[in-house]
Amino acid sequence: MPRYQKLLQYFLQGLLILGPVTITVYAIYVVFDKIDSILRPAINFPGLGFIIIIGFIVLVGYLSSFFMMSRLLSIIDKLLEKTPGIKLFYSFIKDFFEAFAGNKKKFTNSVLANVENNNVWRVGFITQQDMLR
Repeated sequence: MPRYQKLLQYFLQGLLILGPVTITVYAIYVVFDKIDSILRPAINFPGLGFIIIIGFIVLVGYLSSFFMMSRLLSIIDKLLEKTPGIKLFYSFIKDFFEAFAGNKKKFTNSVLANVENNNVWRVGFITQQDMLR
């Protein structure tokens, strides 16, 4: 394999690793900054946006543990899964989170695989014990 192809492969691997992390960190920064900038004229307290977002996430988690709220969230979930345009994005994000932490947890066993008998190792996840299912 020519050097430029190896270099391109390493670049793409780095991009695949850093892309989602960078986008997530940037999105979190934008949300916190937006809330801080909305509140800044009235309350000049740096980091208040962070505290509000964390509090909101905890509140949603707490409220979802009640029967009526979980029923309401189920209805909203079904509505979002049927809405054109939003369906694709929402389903992708939901499946991603459920794969790591939800009831359908798939990525519980990790493996390290050697690629092409050289010093390139990749992390993988076992999602099934056999291929018969």
